[in-house]
Amino acid sequence: MRGTFERFSPVLHAGPLASGAALKLAHNAMVYLGFLSTWEAVQLANAAGVREGLIEEVTTATGTLSYQSRNWLRRVEARQTDPKADLEVAQTAARLMTKDLRLAVGLAAKNGLVLPGCALAATLAIRLYGLE
Repeated sequence: MRGTFERFSPVLHAGPLASGAALKLAHNAMVYLGFLSTWEAVQLANAAGVREGLIEEVTTATGTLSYQSRNWLRRVEARQTDPKADLEVAQTAARLMTKDLRLAVGLAAKNGLVLPGCALAATLAIRLYGLE
């Protein structure tokens, strides 16, 4: 039987102390920036009159749309139809996104890096989850 951690990811040695936390932040940064790019692509397609659902169909066919971004996109679309759908889940997810991305920006700064995409996405979490 697989352990609890192995359900989400293989058990890995990430490096010295705190490397595992840094790996988690790096992973979450990729996921959340994927959410941002997915949201913006859908907004652009919708504004330009592209038939609804076509951006998801094309990006799924090309492998561009990740499994996580597809699930996230469907939740956002459900909230557009019913603003109260999964409200508590959306609020919690937006807070976690903001927290993780701010931590990633802080860790990057400690290591002499600037992560403008993470900084921007952290400020947009409420909007991305349809809570505005």
